[in-house]
Amino acid sequence: MKIRTALLTVAMTLGAAWVWGQNALWKSWEAQGDTLYRAERYAEAEPFYSRIINDAVKSKSEMPYAVLYKRGVCYFSTEQFEKAEKDLNVVVTAAPANFQGRILRGLIRQALGDEEGQWEDVNAAIDLQGQNPNLLRWRGSLSLRQGNYESAKRDLLIVRQFAEDPEVEVNLAVAYFNTGAPDSAFWAIDRGIEINATVMSLYLYGASFALQEERFEKAWEYLQLGQRLDADNATLLFYQGAALLELKRETEACRCLAKAFAAGVDDAAGYLTQHCWSFEE
Repeated sequence: MKIRTALLTVAMTLGAAWVWGQNALWKSWEAQGDTLYRAERYAEAEPFYSRIINDAVKSKSEMPYAVLYKRGVCYFSTEQFEKAEKDLNVVVTAAPANFQGRILRGLIRQALGDEEGQWEDVNAAIDLQGQNPNLLRWRGSLSLRQGNYESAKRDLLIVRQFAEDPEVEVNLAVAYFNTGAPDSAFWAIDRGIEINATVMSLYLYGASFALQEERFEKAWEYLQLGQRLDADNATLLFYQGAALLELKRETEACRCLAKAFAAGVDDAAGYLTQHCWSFEE
């Protein structure tokens, strides 16, 4: 994610944001930590930052928030997410208008599966920084997962103005379809395919939407295109079976459904039982 990459370098500029009285020992520890940090050796950098923070607490000195932020990045980068969140809670409380802190805490909360917390931090970061397409993309994805399709659509339409991205088109298609605009959903799917025809999710979502709309020939077109990428994709095989049943091609349908079931698609069992398997008394 572009946001994450930026976070891992931005902390080096934060020293000016929080001026704190350093003694020579703290400066030495920070310099050693920064050398390792720049080399992305975060596990080795963290102890140097922790020495400064622990010494500040022990001596009741002003908290060096820039160092605390960098330690939070180290914890985040080494997947110690609870520790990272604890550090960033302090940073955000001390400087609620610092959008880097909001973004990093949002990423930490994302790793922890805290969608409500992510929503808080992403919205705050957008309020602070404006129409940042990466942040809008993030909020749009959150809105989709929460079922806020109109909100997702608004954000993703802005993102679309900045870049051609098949993932944005997939998400827009989901938003359109769930707000009663299937033709717009298909248009977004087709636009995504024009941008990058190697993204399997475009064909899977396109086929799913077409099946739900009972546009079986259209579903089959998407599935045939997807088959060129990965003929053994389990979800693709399941959708192929469903489409072929509707197109009255039962033998081919049952073959696809059997393969999908063997690959772990449990929903294929109902189709197989109803249309493909017969039992004698």
